[in-house]
Amino acid sequence: MAELSTTDVQLRGAEFTCAMVTKLDRAFWTQWAPQGWESDTFDFIEETVAPGTLFLDFGAWLGPFSLFAASKGANVIALEPDPVAYGRAAQNVALNQDQLPGTIDLRQQAFDREKKKVRIFGGKNGFGTSGSSLHLINLASTVVPTITVDEILVLSEGSDAASIKVDIESHEFHCAADLARLRRELACPMHISIHPGLLRRSLSLSRLPGNIDAEVEDRTLELIDQFSDAQIDGTNEALSAAGLVRKLMRTPEGALRDFTLVLRN
Repeated sequence: MAELSTTDVQLRGAEFTCAMVTKLDRAFWTQWAPQGWESDTFDFIEETVAPGTLFLDFGAWLGPFSLFAASKGANVIALEPDPVAYGRAAQNVALNQDQLPGTIDLRQQAFDREKKKVRIFGGKNGFGTSGSSLHLINLASTVVPTITVDEILVLSEGSDAASIKVDIESHEFHCAADLARLRRELACPMHISIHPGLLRRSLSLSRLPGNIDAEVEDRTLELIDQFSDAQIDGTNEALSAAGLVRKLMRTPEGALRDFTLVLRN
């Protein structure tokens, strides 16, 4: 068996050894991540994670946020249903776990309302490219087990503080109430990526044309309403939650786009 190719990476002062299996691996770890990829998520981790914090990473992909949180001493539960991404994340966890002050419990599971198996579809370039979704966007698919709120809460027992990052490629629309319940039960901040653009693409593939944009906007506002007990970061303007969401979910030209929010107590 060929020896695994690796490279040493620095992310905000933390050092990791990461697997270099594909061109995407090399581009991500040597270019995108060091040059500010999703810097708001790293900011969130730096603000909310300390030694002993439980960090929930839903949609772990190659593991950058799990590794970074564990480097801060967090005990991480990471979910990644995509089989290719999970395999690469597992390699990265194995390469670093002995040097990390925190721990990473990586699971090939999808967060869902029910305990069952669900079908996940690869992104437009297949599995492993961060766009895999439980919504129909590609022919390539596989079946993975789910994990529920109640199971996560059992795993979190004994943790005094928690922080949650959610990036599950439009599945948040299906399980928003459960995500909101998890945040309430753990009384912690949440960084959530919301994908109205991806939801629109998936709906357009599965039905006849209609007023899909209006449906997506309604569903996005319904999702945010599940978190009505939380404060929403992201603007200094005096906007209602609905006004803020409508602004964030549209490009200046009016097209639907994906966005992130930070929710706090």
